[in-house]
Amino acid sequence: MLRTLSWRPAALLAAGGVALMLALPAVAQTKPAAPAPAAAPATPPAPAISASHLAAAAEVVQLSGIARSFNFVVPQFSEQLKQMFGTTRPEIANDLAATLTALQPEFEAQKEEMVQATNRIVAQAMTEDELKEVATFLKTPAGAKYVESQPKIVDALFSEMQVWSRKLSDYMINRVRAELKKKNIEL
Repeated sequence: MLRTLSWRPAALLAAGGVALMLALPAVAQTKPAAPAPAAAPATPPAPAISASHLAAAAEVVQLSGIARSFNFVVPQFSEQLKQMFGTTRPEIANDLAATLTALQPEFEAQKEEMVQATNRIVAQAMTEDELKEVATFLKTPAGAKYVESQPKIVDALFSEMQVWSRKLSDYMINRVRAELKKKNIEL
């Protein structure tokens, strides 16, 4: 059975561009998600986005590095395919590598679908005027430095988040135990 290929949000963060999509602490991840309400109210369709609004969003997506964040996905999936099929069929390793190389342009073209979706999402989140202001900032030396610094900042922040989440988990457990102990309840 063919496994699904996966990419890591942390790698997306490390690649730069996407703002602070940090993983929840491991403690929170063990709890199952709450079921969706039985009859969720219908949301109205998003208003149409003008071509100039979408163009402003596309500029921000490019200048901010968000589009660059998708560059690692195809190579990562290619490596996963090599590992997945190379393990079970080592005799096809050379043919598989050649096929992946030949298909690389086709796979890379698939990235554009995600870039276009990102453009729409960004356009829906901000007005055209706001996006133009952001683009103006990103074109300044400070804006360029901000974009250039994002991967390092996010890497450091992700590491710090892991340490902090462990400390917070311990702190919360100890505080709950202490409060319950006052009620003669031992955990």
